[in-house]
Amino acid sequence: MDNRNRLSNKLIYVQLLFSLTPKEYGGVANSEVKEMIQDLYNWIKNSTDEELSKKENEVNEFLDSIINKYKDKFENIKDIDTIANEFNSFFKCNKNVYSKGVEYGWLIETFNHLKLPYPNYLPYQTKIGLGIHAGKISVEEEFLLKDAFYLLVKAEDTFDKMHRYANFVKGNENNKENQYILRALTNANQTVATYSRLSIISFYSFFEAFINSIGYDYYCRNIDRLTKIQKNNLLGRKDDKPNDFLSIEEKIERLQQIIREDKTVVLRINKKKRTSNDYRFFFGEMKKLRNSSVHFSPDKESIWRKPDDWIEKAHKTSILTLQISREIWKAIFPTKNLPEYLNELKFELNYNLAKQRLQDVGKVENKEIISD
Repeated sequence: MDNRNRLSNKLIYVQLLFSLTPKEYGGVANSEVKEMIQDLYNWIKNSTDEELSKKENEVNEFLDSIINKYKDKFENIKDIDTIANEFNSFFKCNKNVYSKGVEYGWLIETFNHLKLPYPNYLPYQTKIGLGIHAGKISVEEEFLLKDAFYLLVKAEDTFDKMHRYANFVKGNENNKENQYILRALTNANQTVATYSRLSIISFYSFFEAFINSIGYDYYCRNIDRLTKIQKNNLLGRKDDKPNDFLSIEEKIERLQQIIREDKTVVLRINKKKRTSNDYRFFFGEMKKLRNSSVHFSPDKESIWRKPDDWIEKAHKTSILTLQISREIWKAIFPTKNLPEYLNELKFELNYNLAKQRLQDVGKVENKEIISD
């Protein structure tokens, strides 16, 4: 490799370091940093051999000084040329790297110590933000959980507003026969059901994504020492029939057998061995209600319910989803803390974030200036 390419690779490596740095800490989202990288790139690419030879040492020393500042946060496993080539290849395959981020799995295979303020136990497939998104993470189960709680608080908010409006119009006898008021209340009633139903679907979608994420993460981190059957099971497939998929209950038990050090199943989920009423409701009635909402037929669970019933079902589903997710996590990982990226699967934390989201959306709709 010639000196020009080595210098270019070192600059790409520095670009990666700046890209992982939030703007407020001097990241690439700052226009000065971005311009500096672009100017250096243009110079390395367009300078003559003579110009390169004269300034090469100076540029090298400058880039090394930046790299040294990051040594307490990034300890390379791979050499700089390899890291630069791999990072550069992402742009060739995907033009939206700065929108979609890079995979956490690639980062932990690239850096021995990644001392950045990310939550614990991030799954391998988590997308890590770059540039303007530096410091942010994105993984499917995380935003599905946020959506589920947001839909829950929307259902509750609509339910409360509907009752306040009903009490308000009751004060005038003339309103009893007002068809427009009746229509408005009917629509509000239906909207409570809409948000509640979608909340239940989203909670179950989160739960499935959460279980699948645990399996996929372990699969990616341990692929070289897994048997073929273990690989199939971790990806949700049956032992000898890779085109047939395990039920979510079967997969939870297989995850324990594969991931736990003692290879035992301490939490039985299958139908014959369910003892807890919570598990019977979650994998029975709640699952049926979710299935009816997704692909209804007259012989399935009814989705015609009173708003009070929908709210009660959605709230119970939210509590049980997190409770059972916590219990499954501890059954699979008995020595690990609960995952921070899901707010430790705590109801209160996730619920309050959804309430804040609802307030912020309301301020946007009302064109309010948000100062705090």
